[in-house]
Amino acid sequence: MGAVMLGLAGGVLGGSSLQAQVLPARPVQEDRDVQTVKQRLRHALLSPNSETRQAVQREALSFHESLRADGSWAVLDYGDAERNQWKSSAHLTRVLTLAKAHRASDVAEAQRAAFKASLMSSLDFWLRNDFQNPNWWHNQIGVPSVIGNIMLLVGDDASPAQFDKTISMLKRSTLKDMTGANLVWMARNQIVRGCLENAPAVVAEAFDAMWNEIRVADPKGEGIQIDWSFHQHGPVLYNGGYGASFSSDCAQFIAYARGTRFAIPEVRLRLFENFILEGQQWMVRGPVYDYGVTGREITRANRNAADLKRVTEILSAEPGLRRSELENFNARLEGSEAAPMLTGNRHFWMSDFMTHHRPAYSTSARMFSTRTFNTDAYINGEGKKSHHLADGATYLFRRGDEYKDIFPVWDWQRVPGTTVEQIAAPLDPKKMHSKGKTPFVGGVSDGTYGAAAMQLERESLTARKAWFYFDEEFVCLGAGISATSDNVVLTSLNQALLNGEVRVSGQITPLARGEHDLPAANWVWHDSIGYVFPRPARVHIKNEAQQGSWAEIGSGSKAPISRDVFSVWLDHGTRPTDATYQYIVVPGITPQALAARVANGPSAIEILSNTPLLQAVRHRGSNGVQAVFHQAGTLSAGRGWTVRVDQPCLVLLREVAGGIQVAVSDPHNQALEVNLQIDRAVDGEGSTSIAEGSRLHFDLPDGAQAGSSVVRVFRAKPR
Repeated sequence: MGAVMLGLAGGVLGGSSLQAQVLPARPVQEDRDVQTVKQRLRHALLSPNSETRQAVQREALSFHESLRADGSWAVLDYGDAERNQWKSSAHLTRVLTLAKAHRASDVAEAQRAAFKASLMSSLDFWLRNDFQNPNWWHNQIGVPSVIGNIMLLVGDDASPAQFDKTISMLKRSTLKDMTGANLVWMARNQIVRGCLENAPAVVAEAFDAMWNEIRVADPKGEGIQIDWSFHQHGPVLYNGGYGASFSSDCAQFIAYARGTRFAIPEVRLRLFENFILEGQQWMVRGPVYDYGVTGREITRANRNAADLKRVTEILSAEPGLRRSELENFNARLEGSEAAPMLTGNRHFWMSDFMTHHRPAYSTSARMFSTRTFNTDAYINGEGKKSHHLADGATYLFRRGDEYKDIFPVWDWQRVPGTTVEQIAAPLDPKKMHSKGKTPFVGGVSDGTYGAAAMQLERESLTARKAWFYFDEEFVCLGAGISATSDNVVLTSLNQALLNGEVRVSGQITPLARGEHDLPAANWVWHDSIGYVFPRPARVHIKNEAQQGSWAEIGSGSKAPISRDVFSVWLDHGTRPTDATYQYIVVPGITPQALAARVANGPSAIEILSNTPLLQAVRHRGSNGVQAVFHQAGTLSAGRGWTVRVDQPCLVLLREVAGGIQVAVSDPHNQALEVNLQIDRAVDGEGSTSIAEGSRLHFDLPDGAQAGSSVVRVFRAKPR
């Protein structure tokens, strides 16, 4: 059997071996519900797929053959202190693989004995040394989690010393002062501990802690927010990072506890279901999280929303009224072309985030204010260049793979949608994490359409940015763009993976690879997406390879990476004063159709105003007007569309059957009384007839709902 078996038989480990002791007496009568949860936890570790099991056994065999007499592996670095990708912890991953192979139903008995010997030896090595990492997470969550899984599979083969040491490690996962995903991870480890000890009280306490965390967080608290976004590490939008783990782990334990006295209470189950459908669902396109909600995990390779598929499957198995929605979400995660596409608009006012979904595309605006952080702090070497991820980041998805692992080669001062001073010096990660300097950041939504706006202040730069969302297109406006430094200021329209041709107005052939300066473009097209400029604009395009590495942005590999990238931006020059931009994005269109659309004259979209005081757009197709009033004022857009407001606010007006629908919000996220005057005679809640038409009074909410939209329908009066 080689060095491993020789060491075991010859007593190389001697009296220090944790396994060479008499087995403890186990409780004869185990709690039935604890036993059920324990069996489900153990079953989840063992794959029912024979090919997967064979792969595990092959890997385990290589670990068995390379194990040294002391239970370690020569290739592993046990002195590593990397805070994120801790090399030493690979030892436990190998031990778990040996445990899975040892418990596989189709392994030969002789091989099973060999796996067991290596399993016990390598487990003893870790338990004796009890390696620690400078990052508390590994010591209190990561290591206890894997050790607990190993012990679930080792079972009664464990010695008293091995069992006791494992329990002491699991006890490091404390529930006190934990929130969100961190609390769920801690509770998970305590549930495992309770199952190993046959301690119903421990299991019950941990399940209760987990279920109680499925709640709307207290004001300024972490976890699920009142708008169904998710915060961790303070007011940081994290649905696709910590929120993804929270979703996956809670769902797994809903399944583990089903039918036992530890089962999730009905009220918590419905709240969790709402979080998945009203929050997570709106932050995903296909199998991919919108990168605006992933925090520092944007610097990790191969991140996606695959775990949500298991979440939707588990919830679909529970009785409830929203099963069809969960099944449709699941089908979209699988990439089914037959799945009904998500359609609508959502504003997450607690997180300064708006997302817009149509069958042909989804897009978002990621902003930050005096209430929210732009991204997570520089932690564990991740996020070295993430400074501008909330400066109006505008991702655009059709398939979901448009930005897949592009981030090592990104120009991080041209994040899609952002207006940024181009700093020549390397970005300082210690100056990345910050709250915004302005409170005027928000959105207004009626559930179908929406508008978002932010008053941006960064370094010497100020800008007023706005987005207006419709069915087949959305509009991006910028005004008051000013800076006092000598740095060039750019607005990035997009920076995505290059996929095929790039075409521009006035040219018959596609653009050659390289960097291009177009002095007067009417439109640009790439990857079925059109960018239309209502006024000819000077546009810069780069369609060629860019280089970088994961280590440059996080704690990943230093290996050089090259990706072909499409980048398009507007250059506002140095020291701009009241510069502007305006462009319309049309997803799901051919270059021929785009050229014809522009050539055929005025489109359904009319930009009514783009100034530091008022940004507004009319869409004739949806019979609506959207406006961002940076201060009290009047929008004169022709008969029936004159709107006067007495407070800074965001407004949507849309004609509906028999009248007009009006949505209003306060981007300062405060209680506010707003009076609108419109040149239409209408009836409805808060309406008063005046000579010019009607006055509409809105009491905008306070507390946790401050910043959300109030939507009302007013009936047209007969003339």
